[in-house]
Amino acid sequence: MSVRTGLAAAAILAAVLSGCGGETRQAPAGSAQNPLVGRPSKLSTATRANEASAPGTPSSDGTAGTQRACDLVTAKEARAIFGKPIRRPLEAAQGPTCIYRPRHGSAFTSVALQSVDFPVLKRHLLQARRVTVAGHSAYCGFYGQPMLYVPLPGTRVLSVAGSCSVGKRFAQAALPRVVS
Repeated sequence: MSVRTGLAAAAILAAVLSGCGGETRQAPAGSAQNPLVGRPSKLSTATRANEASAPGTPSSDGTAGTQRACDLVTAKEARAIFGKPIRRPLEAAQGPTCIYRPRHGSAFTSVALQSVDFPVLKRHLLQARRVTVAGHSAYCGFYGQPMLYVPLPGTRVLSVAGSCSVGKRFAQAALPRVVS
């Protein structure tokens, strides 16, 4: 076999092996053809630094743990605040946060007990105004959406997403369950 024939054969073999001209590419990650799949993480409450522990709230191992957000305001109380039937409250891990939604429509209110530096948070609260909720100073304003924040002892903050009037009613219901 001549050098020329050998080079031609090598070129043909390389083209076949590389799939030249007929290659099939995988769709980009996150596209409809190749969606990203979320996998639950195994975070312990010790690694979830933005969650506040409620005093005396037992966890599964018998030690003080994180208070469930949906225990702060009952479904019955949320229904009374909205003045209409609601969907079952949804507990989201971030915060942790409880999301309350009327049965119809896209409105919602969320309640979370967080561990944050409130003075830093307050500097970012637009149109902040002080209000009183169940004898506690609270602040209504905008932080990406209408919010109400109630600073609590230590670094705990009760946060309610929603208008000030709705936020005050949710905070009024929640505060007896978070303040000893």
